[in-house]
Amino acid sequence: MSGGDPAIHKKYTNPISAAGDGYVFEHSVQAFFVIQMITGGLVPRMDNCEVMRIVLQAERYGRSTDDCEVTLKDLSNPNKERTLLVQVKRNIRCLSGSEFTKTIKDAWNDFNSQSFDRNSDRIMLVTGGLDKSGIGLKNILTHIQSSYRSADQFWENYDNKVLGRNKSEREGLERLREKLILANDSTALDREVEFEFLKSFFIIKSDMHENLFEDGDINVALIHSILAQKKWKDNVSPKVVWERLCHYVATRNKDQIELLKDNLPKKLQEIFEEEKVIRQDDVVSLPDENQLVKKTELSKDKITIRTAHKKELALLCLIGEFDSANSNDKKIVSELLRCDEDSLLDVVQEINSTDDQVLELRDTTWKVLDIKSTIEQLSKYIYDNHIDDFANIYLRILGEINPALDLPIDERHMANIYKKIRAYSAVIRTGVANGMAMLANNQDILSKCSASKIANTANNTVSRLLSDNENPKLWMSITDNASLIAQASPVQFLSRLESTLKIKNDNPIATGIKESSGDSFFQPDYMTGLYWALADLSWDKKYFSRASLVLAKIATLEIDQTENKKRSLDTILHTILPWQPKTLAPLEVQHGVVEKIVNEHKAVGRELLKGLLPNMTQTTMERKLPEWLDITNTLQPVTQQELWKESSYYSNLYIDTTESLQEIVDVINSVNHLTDDTLPSFTNQLNKRLQNMTDKDRQVVWEVLLKKINNLDRRSKDEDERVKILKKIAGDVEPEDDLCKSIYLFSNYDHDLIGYNDWEKGKKELEEKQRESLLKILNSDNAIRQLNELINQAKMPYTIGSSLGSIDYPSIENMLLPKFLNENKADKEFISNFIYTRYFYYKGDISWVDKLDFASWNNEQKILLLLALPFSQSTWDLLDAQQDKDLTKGYWDRVDNFRRTINDKYSEAAVRNLLKARRPLATIEYIASTIMMGDNSIKQQIDPELCLKALMASLNTTENISSTNNLQYEIGRVFKYLYDNIDYTKTNLWEAEWFYLKLFGKHGIGQPRALIYRIANDADFFCDLIKTAYKSDLPDAKHQKIDDAIQYRLLKILSFNDFMVMPGIDQYGTFQEDNFTAWIHKVEEICKASGYLDVAQSVIGGYLINSPEDKSGLWINKTVAKTLDRNDSVSMRSGYGRGVYNSRGVHAVDETGEAEASLRDKWQNRADEIESLGFINLATSLRELAETYERERNRIIKQERFRD
Repeated sequence: MSGGDPAIHKKYTNPISAAGDGYVFEHSVQAFFVIQMITGGLVPRMDNCEVMRIVLQAERYGRSTDDCEVTLKDLSNPNKERTLLVQVKRNIRCLSGSEFTKTIKDAWNDFNSQSFDRNSDRIMLVTGGLDKSGIGLKNILTHIQSSYRSADQFWENYDNKVLGRNKSEREGLERLREKLILANDSTALDREVEFEFLKSFFIIKSDMHENLFEDGDINVALIHSILAQKKWKDNVSPKVVWERLCHYVATRNKDQIELLKDNLPKKLQEIFEEEKVIRQDDVVSLPDENQLVKKTELSKDKITIRTAHKKELALLCLIGEFDSANSNDKKIVSELLRCDEDSLLDVVQEINSTDDQVLELRDTTWKVLDIKSTIEQLSKYIYDNHIDDFANIYLRILGEINPALDLPIDERHMANIYKKIRAYSAVIRTGVANGMAMLANNQDILSKCSASKIANTANNTVSRLLSDNENPKLWMSITDNASLIAQASPVQFLSRLESTLKIKNDNPIATGIKESSGDSFFQPDYMTGLYWALADLSWDKKYFSRASLVLAKIATLEIDQTENKKRSLDTILHTILPWQPKTLAPLEVQHGVVEKIVNEHKAVGRELLKGLLPNMTQTTMERKLPEWLDITNTLQPVTQQELWKESSYYSNLYIDTTESLQEIVDVINSVNHLTDDTLPSFTNQLNKRLQNMTDKDRQVVWEVLLKKINNLDRRSKDEDERVKILKKIAGDVEPEDDLCKSIYLFSNYDHDLIGYNDWEKGKKELEEKQRESLLKILNSDNAIRQLNELINQAKMPYTIGSSLGSIDYPSIENMLLPKFLNENKADKEFISNFIYTRYFYYKGDISWVDKLDFASWNNEQKILLLLALPFSQSTWDLLDAQQDKDLTKGYWDRVDNFRRTINDKYSEAAVRNLLKARRPLATIEYIASTIMMGDNSIKQQIDPELCLKALMASLNTTENISSTNNLQYEIGRVFKYLYDNIDYTKTNLWEAEWFYLKLFGKHGIGQPRALIYRIANDADFFCDLIKTAYKSDLPDAKHQKIDDAIQYRLLKILSFNDFMVMPGIDQYGTFQEDNFTAWIHKVEEICKASGYLDVAQSVIGGYLINSPEDKSGLWINKTVAKTLDRNDSVSMRSGYGRGVYNSRGVHAVDETGEAEASLRDKWQNRADEIESLGFINLATSLRELAETYERERNRIIKQERFRD
């Protein structure tokens, strides 16, 4: 450890730690079960069951295991119900602790209740953290439940000590048995009953307590993947749905609510409300239903405005809303209203006091509820000069470039933390954009303004706003209000956008597309607002053509920038969808626009036409009308005849614009979407194109035709007209050359080559065809030449190798070897699979290799042969038999084929040879694959010391890891194996944990146990970390700059509270008071002398939130409490409070404030309890913490009071 950057820990706090990193664990787990019920998902260990009912906090139903009761329908026996009782514990730190004791007692009570069916019901403990013996117990319970059917069998193996489990698993089982005896009133259990309990109780380790926003949180990532399959109402993200669900669960948890799948509460239905999906079949079957979405009409009842501040209210309507907590908002509103900033709130409060139906306060936001109707009544108070003032304000607010754009893309979601925030609030930005759009579309609303004043002002202001159109940050900054800006002046908006799209190099819109592309959970989106703006303008027939052509130009940029993200193209497509149009433009105008797009942007146009083909786009989303554009509903329902006519038009246009080879391929693949009347045109055009094609292109078309025929044959039992047409064309274009036919068989996946619904039959026929084609080549006069051509022309040469490897053909090995053993990619792919398949053809006997004539072989060819053979003992015996050091070295330097064969065992020699070759990462990959694939007997052969040696060697390797798969997961598996099989406290494993610290908390690795142990038991080491991370308080102390990697690790260990460090905890999770006291004394002694005492105490305070309970039952160990209570532990108490507050992490906001009230009461009660024992200082700090939660509760209640 050396050096540090004083800027890292100014005042030793971290903005990210203050943001927190995890949901309330219990609520997250409960939310998981709710999702599984609503989506029909699976529940662990309850196979073939469907969740029908969930009870949150099932105590009132007589359950002791009461966090969640899940009732499931057994799908194999629909009349049978099964019950799952769930207990949730964020961490089970020690199986000897009181928390686990109570968990087992509760489980035992439920297990013995009359309502519990031991044959089908189950009890689940869900936890985010387990110690070594806890993981062992989890594993052995799984083993018992999957491997033992009778109690006699299990207890016989148990008594004879032949369970075959590792030490931590056996220890975990013993701890559980001890807890069961305690639960049974300290009486030994009947072994049959005890076995039944072991079969009924299981432990699930979940990562829902970990950081939701980092990679590696597997359970949460899967949940978000499930939610991402749906299109949620108002386009909310899966993250928002998840947060709302956690919010709901947190709110209703205390009510012990019962949730039924068939009768969900309205609030829960709203959370899972999907965007309205309109289906083609539904629309065309309802001929009388007008398809245009209507605007929501506001109440026509005029409200009498009584306030004396009518002029101020009229001007306030232009801005619409502002945040009174934002000083810049207040300042600019004061300018428009021409009042002192100090008196602004007095004015709006007075208006609200007399006209609360006009103006409302939501938390700190003041909003005019209906700007149009209000301004209509007060129009006489607004003159030209006011409009000019408003225009300047509009430009100042909306012209502000978002400061977050100064940050790297992957850090912009933390803009608030970095204080890269806009000067003006989001609400005032929307307010002024809305105000200008309203005025521009209601130009006669202001009676005192001169003619054309509003129109000219709106046009000029939007033009000026977008004048810096070459700046990509401008477009990215306005995206949240782009539609309202466009509605204020459609012509100027489109003109500026058209001009921007003409920029050749570094196009600003292209930049926005690029910076919106990616798969990160927090990927910013700078384009959706622009798409919606153009979609809104497309409703109006005046702007449809221009908006569509702009979208087409953007689509060309999307094709260049991203893959499979054609959002602008989709916007055009869903605007003119024949069966559900979202524009008032006449059909002839729509046709003209599509033809122009095809002519000017061929790739975009072709994709658009494809989407417009019959049944190609069968669903669309409801699109609301723009807020202010004057659009009159004149659309008529689409009839079947009109739909057919449009479909025929687009089918013909798709066929007629087909020219290139790729376009021909596309139209063949879309043949089932062409209308029947266009099939003759399709046939004529295709035959015409084929006449002028090269043989190579005709081969491509022939293959595409065959694949499409197979595809259509699999869909239907009867041969339809399209299949007949395709077969006729395919027969005419079929190549005469057998080699070409063979290339087709080895250039496509099986599903493209098989035309049967009977997959097994099709697969057998395909394999036979492939073998016949290869035998034909082998029996020809120029077999090697033809085979070489086939290998180098086929797209999947490995399939040739696999097929040849299973053929019984005399001397085939000598025919192919060593000729194809070279570095040519196709040859290598072919021969590797031939050799590998040959190994299994001979059932693992490689004596066929001995029959090869190696006299003419060079060492490189021999190495390639060995590398192609399975990574197995038989291969290594062959290698050893060569007695060639260079050959041996070449093999171990390059081997990366760790595929195992059925009868192979783990090889320690292989590990040693890989390490000798200085390939620790390859060694880790091999060990990890053994841990993952091997049974327990094989795992027990792995030497932990060699695992540790490989892990340590990887810290300084220069090994090329390009061929190493899933390296992070493989390293994680090795860490977990070591935790279970070595005493990590006596090794240097902590160094590897320090190096790979970023992996912990991800990939299922959990906590860096050795590093935590060292920090918790080595005061000198902890002090070294402090000195590296922070600046000393001593005058003139120097602090050396550290690199980002070390800074990150220090933050994780010292500031983020990511890991459960508790000074004085030994490797078994037992708290040793003497060790704790000695550790504290030594740390304070060292840090006081070096000027780090204040910061060290603060960090220690954060650690002490992990204190175990006291033996007396007190929630905190008394020795820890005594340390915190000392007069000189002020910083420690501060760190403790911050640690408690931050440990809550990101959480769903309970609109009732009950969650905060519960936390307030919890810490108030704890303060009272501590104070009664004489810990006055600590009690005072805890009361301050309780007051923090009370302030938070009051803020939430006030905010929710004004929420819609």
